[in-house]
Amino acid sequence: PTLEKVALAAAAVSAADDSGDANLRRDALEVLRDVVKFQLKMPADLAAPLAMAAASYGNSCGAEEIYAAVKKVWASKWNERAYLSRKACGVDEEELHMATLLMEVVPAEFAFVLHTANPLNGDQTEVFGEICVGLGEALVGNEPGSALSFTAKKAPGFPSTVRNLPSKMVSHHPPTDAPTIIARSDSNGEDLEGFAGAGLYDSVTVAPTETKIVNYTENWLVWDADRRTALMAKLAELAVAIEVEMKAPQDIEGCVVGDDIYVLQSRNQVL
Repeated sequence: PTLEKVALAAAAVSAADDSGDANLRRDALEVLRDVVKFQLKMPADLAAPLAMAAASYGNSCGAEEIYAAVKKVWASKWNERAYLSRKACGVDEEELHMATLLMEVVPAEFAFVLHTANPLNGDQTEVFGEICVGLGEALVGNEPGSALSFTAKKAPGFPSTVRNLPSKMVSHHPPTDAPTIIARSDSNGEDLEGFAGAGLYDSVTVAPTETKIVNYTENWLVWDADRRTALMAKLAELAVAIEVEMKAPQDIEGCVVGDDIYVLQSRNQVL
């Protein structure tokens, strides 16, 4: 019965869109998201795997809490920006089958996105990177402000140039009292033929993240040029190594914790 409600709600979105009434479409999308988030019941055969996932992270959350986060990711398929982006690219709703990845949240000092071919001009001789304070949700979620952006040549030493200093006002951090899990859409659901959907769909932590105001007057990413340059070169070197291994330009997400760099995902870059 719940799946029938999803189908009916999806049909209502299509009808509202055909009518040309943006407000009606917006309301229908909200109803569809709510059906997915609040009415989908957990399949019986999913309870045990989610319980195992919870146990692997110290039982800081339960299976039902993980499933609630998963449903929010699924529901984001029908946020207005994602829906209109697929429509503009001629991607049928039936083409997008979204799996959800469960990952441990790394307590990031900084998060980054790297493109091994500059997406602004197509230059495959340089890396384009963006860095923000805290978790990557501030970076990929299109929050107000800019990340630190840079380019680095694929040459010895990876000489880099700062293109933009950071100005995002807030940062996001995992809970300080216990580890948590993040549910996110898989890249196969984001990158369809002729469609780059990265950043369109929500990533949801099981336990809420903490939001902080960023004080750039005390952040070395702004004031320590030598340390910043060393980090940009290190990230560019990493990006090129991944590109060589994958034999194609890459779109890479990761984070920095102290002197350690974590690669969270890498996929072929849509050029």
